[in-house]
Amino acid sequence: MASHSIQTRTDAYKCVIALNNIGVSLMERGAYLQAAQTFKEAVVALQLAMRVGLPLDFDEQHAVSLAAIHESVRSAYQRVAKSVLSSVATRTECLHAPEVSVRSISNDEWDPIVMKSILADSEHSFFSNPLCIRIEPSTCGFEQELGDCELNAAILLQNFGVAQMCLLATTSIREKTCRYQSGAMKLFRIAHTILLQHRGVIEHNENDQLHTTLMITSATTLNSLGQLLLLGNREEEASQVSANLAALVDSVTETENLLGHEYYLKTSRSAAAA
Repeated sequence: MASHSIQTRTDAYKCVIALNNIGVSLMERGAYLQAAQTFKEAVVALQLAMRVGLPLDFDEQHAVSLAAIHESVRSAYQRVAKSVLSSVATRTECLHAPEVSVRSISNDEWDPIVMKSILADSEHSFFSNPLCIRIEPSTCGFEQELGDCELNAAILLQNFGVAQMCLLATTSIREKTCRYQSGAMKLFRIAHTILLQHRGVIEHNENDQLHTTLMITSATTLNSLGQLLLLGNREEEASQVSANLAALVDSVTETENLLGHEYYLKTSRSAAAA
């Protein structure tokens, strides 16, 4: 019975990753409404996989079962197949629909250039270059440490928030504007809370990829949250978030310098030994 439960949670977690990445693909195509629906279904799968409830108010009730989640994945793939036409319609109806820049999480070594680009993005309007994050399957696995699962949960919520903000940019209906803005704010704050809670655990982990992913996700979430606060004319809160983002990037720069110094020492010793 226990093994069956673990298998169910593992399968659900794989669906979370699949749905997240399908959602990102839909975002690339400008199919924001379909992407938001896909991210919402991924959150439902996440709650089954991790056996946790998230403080999110969905309009409709979802049947949280593995069969329903697998059906969600199949439906999501169909959305991608149909998204070419919908993306053309979106661009035609709303000429100011934001372009989405998607960066993928991979097993590459530390790359401070990505962090610096996020900081540069924060100096411009969110809608000029919103950012989603793809989760590579090679970084996933329910058998891995809990921090990995929590980190991917934060990535999913961040992406869901970006979808809400893109929908916000494509509507002038006040009721929808308030709903999208409130939804995005809640998603970014929950993602940020998860990252703060697990930052210490991940930073003490020797897995460089986890640490890199933490930094990129934290910077992306702070940038999105700050831009949303500015949109709501909450300048003081936005300024604090911006300061936190700058401090985060500074810490990355320090790490970059440290790694560069260690590399110099290592190569110097190798040259001396030769």
